[in-house]
Parts: sequence; C-alpha cells; structure tokens
Amino acid sequence: MTLGRYPTEYWETNTLAEHVSLIRKQATKSVRDPETRKLAKAIVAGEATSAWGKPTQPNRAAACDSDGCVSQAIWDFTVQNIAYVPDPPEYDLFKTLKVTLLGGTLDADGRRFDALPGTGDCDDFVIAMAALHRALGWTNVKARVVSVGGKRWEHIYLLVGFPRTGAVSTWVPYDPTVKGAVPGWEYSKIREFADFDM
Repeated sequence: MTLGRYPTEYWETNTLAEHVSLIRKQATKSVRDPETRKLAKAIVAGEATSAWGKPTQPNRAAACDSDGCVSQAIWDFTVQNIAYVPDPPEYDLFKTLKVTLLGGTLDADGRRFDALPGTGDCDDFVIAMAALHRALGWTNVKARVVSVGGKRWEHIYLLVGFPRTGAVSTWVPYDPTVKGAVPGWEYSKIREFADFDM
C-alpha cells in the first residue's frame, strides 16, 4: 500500500520489544541507503550538502574528528533539519531518514499531516539519529522507551554511548523533541523505562 507518495507497510505488535523492533527496522533500512552514509560523512566534514536531492540547512563550519564532536554534529543537523510534529492520533508511523527529511506524507484518507519537509515525531528522531550514528560506525546506540505516568509507554529517545565502539563509559540521552533541549537532557520524572539496542 502507498501512504502519500511512499510505500507503506502495516504491522501490529503485541509487545514493546516488537514495537521497538519496527523502529530498529527503519533505522537499519536508513543505514543501508547509500545516501544516508553520504549525508553522515558530509555532516561531520562540515560540508554543505543535500539529501535525496533536498538541500539541508548548514550544519557547521569545521570538520569533526572526536566522538563528541561527531555526535554533536549529528544532533545539530537533526534539530536544524527536522521539526517535531506528532503523528496523527490514529497512527503510529515509523519513517526512514529519507522520508522524514523529504516529508510531504499523506494519511490513508488523503489528508496532509506532514506537509513540511523535515518533520517527525519522537520515533522518527530516534530513527534519524540512530541511522546517522550507525552510518559512521557507531555500535553503542540504544532507544529508551519511557513512562512518565507509570500506566503506559509514552515517549522514546536515543541513548548514545561513548566511545562509539567497545565498552561504554557514558550513555548520553538525545531527546530533541523539547524546544531548547541539548544532548544530556532528559525528563526528570520518569517512572519506568526500558532500553533497546538499535
């Protein structure tokens, strides 16, 4: 089936692990796209770039070489090029990095709910940032699903491990869905959480 201009698959999940596996699938699909790897390299090289033919906002002026700088460049690119827009109430959509950056998605009834290029919800931010980190060889990447009220799972964000490979000395939360958030910020009143490898 096609949702808007993109092929769409529908899945039902019975567990949180199955749900997150669908998010991981979109991140993996994004990493396998050669354009994602090209984009990730341009981001950390400080080069002006386009992704899938769409110009992106400028990222930074200088190239990165440390893990911290590389990861910060990915954060900066993400918050400059993707605006937080929640999914419609009746859908939980998981988009590849390409679909998130290109935008313009329609729902099954032909209503435009993602009209601006570069929009996504918390799932899409996890997919985008995980894909860009993984495209640069990062193996220490997790998704954290949280419950604030303790009755249902309400939110997901990325955890980035440092160093990028091997034993992790530090996990840093990456949640750009709240205006003004920076790497390391996370909700202070999380009642329950579950972490999943990405």
